[in-house]
Amino acid sequence: MTMPAFKEQLKERGLKVGGRKAELVDRLLDNFGSADSLNDELEELCDGPLEVESSITLPRPSTAPDISSSDDGDISWGGENIPTYQEYVEELQAMAFLSSIGDEEACDRAQQTFDDMYENHITEDDASLEPTTEIYNLLIEAYAESSRPNAIEMAEKILDRMESSSAGETGDDDYDESKVAVGTMPLPDNNTYIAVLKGYANRAQPMAADAIFRRLYDRFMITGDKGLMPTTEAYNQLIRAWMKSGTRSAASVTEDLLNEMIDANDDAVMPNVETFARVVNCHVQASKGKDAPANVQRLMDQMQDLSMEPNAEVYNVKIKSLAVRGVPDGAVRAVDTLQWMLNEYRKGNQDLCPTRATFITAINAQTSNGGKRAAQESEGLFAMMQSMAKELKDDELLPNVRVYNALIRCWARSKERNKAERTRQLLETMAKESELRGDDELTPNLQTYNGVLNACSFPSRGNSIEEKYAAFRIAVQTLNELRASENCEPNHVSYGTFLRSCGNLMPPTPKRDAVVGNIFRKCCEEGLVSEFVMDSVSHAASENLKSTLFEDCVGGKLPRTWSCNL
Repeated sequence: MTMPAFKEQLKERGLKVGGRKAELVDRLLDNFGSADSLNDELEELCDGPLEVESSITLPRPSTAPDISSSDDGDISWGGENIPTYQEYVEELQAMAFLSSIGDEEACDRAQQTFDDMYENHITEDDASLEPTTEIYNLLIEAYAESSRPNAIEMAEKILDRMESSSAGETGDDDYDESKVAVGTMPLPDNNTYIAVLKGYANRAQPMAADAIFRRLYDRFMITGDKGLMPTTEAYNQLIRAWMKSGTRSAASVTEDLLNEMIDANDDAVMPNVETFARVVNCHVQASKGKDAPANVQRLMDQMQDLSMEPNAEVYNVKIKSLAVRGVPDGAVRAVDTLQWMLNEYRKGNQDLCPTRATFITAINAQTSNGGKRAAQESEGLFAMMQSMAKELKDDELLPNVRVYNALIRCWARSKERNKAERTRQLLETMAKESELRGDDELTPNLQTYNGVLNACSFPSRGNSIEEKYAAFRIAVQTLNELRASENCEPNHVSYGTFLRSCGNLMPPTPKRDAVVGNIFRKCCEEGLVSEFVMDSVSHAASENLKSTLFEDCVGGKLPRTWSCNL
């Protein structure tokens, strides 16, 4: 920074501008963050005037608050007429769908719909309203798709009941018969088991999914009923459960299942492109460095041996394999693969049209293996995606929050000196475009804000005082906006990363202690003190402040309420 620039900074703060350069630097450091506008933002962040205190009052240890749920309402059919069988089906389908998109009450409404149907079947003596396997399957699906704790157990108990009731048995003694109408129940079919399989796959519970799959297989072997033979979809859900589990054994287990499907030599069980995509994904998750692309290519060759051509989903996983850290030339090969897909699509191969996932994985490859120009190369991919969306008139190719977050992450991990400013620009563009287009898929989320905070926290080597000041100001502004957001709220990563900003960007002054102490107090009050937060505080706080903040940590253990919301 030149002498005139130093003097301009001092003048803005109302400080003396005379003296040698070393004196100007010391004067500026002593008053870091003293500009009125930044002080206002810091006071907003700390919920009041920022005063340097000799001690920070933290919340005393106490019992975590209880969490209770509200009562559920009744379903109204909007009329006195008894619904038809098809109307019940459509209502249950709607409840299953709502469960799948996060409505935790949908499974209760599905149960009420089922109970209403059964009651009308009995009271009206209407055989057409007797619940069939299709009805039970939809009820199971509503439970299995729900994110509510224990909902999947309820789904499995209904399956248990269907299996045992059809055999004249009483079923599970712990089963709550008020939940499903008593009486002879229809036999489960392939879709019954698949619904439960899908529920365990959603929860990444491969062992539970495997147990359901084996029950289906055993029932097929005992009855000889071809309708109970495990199908491609049943295998795919079991493979998906292993894929979502992320365990290292998933690669070998899912490849064994794939070979089992091939060896069956039955069209009903033959693997499809989705099967291969999931097995390939398992290998990418389990592979290290250069092994990932080789395993992907081997499985893609096997696909072609079975006269199946890899589609965009499979090539997306191939690009993902090139994003594994340590893959030689991974970033370049990822871009080459994307460009090849685009060229093949333009030649008429509709199955190879790049998707948002294609661009996200290609940007991730730049983040992991792109070297010094990773951020610029990612910007090029981002521009290519926007151009392609315009060329094809395809809104599905317009960048959404996941694409922006991938680009922000690439910038944050780069060594670019302007990374704080650029990530902040991206966040503001998202917010503006989301409002203009009314597009919730562009609304900044917690990952967006944390990405910008991360970009601020680790300045590049050689950043000037002015650049550090600008980055800190962006960190303060971003955390304030996150705290005020209606869509998300800070977590321990947000606070821990901001505390890192304090330690890396602010000079070690009483003002830094005041900010660190106030932010740590907030973490304690909100039950968000994690190991990361503790490390960040230790990095940023003075020894005197640390002794004050950690006086309640008896024997090195945190009060339970400090971390009750992690």
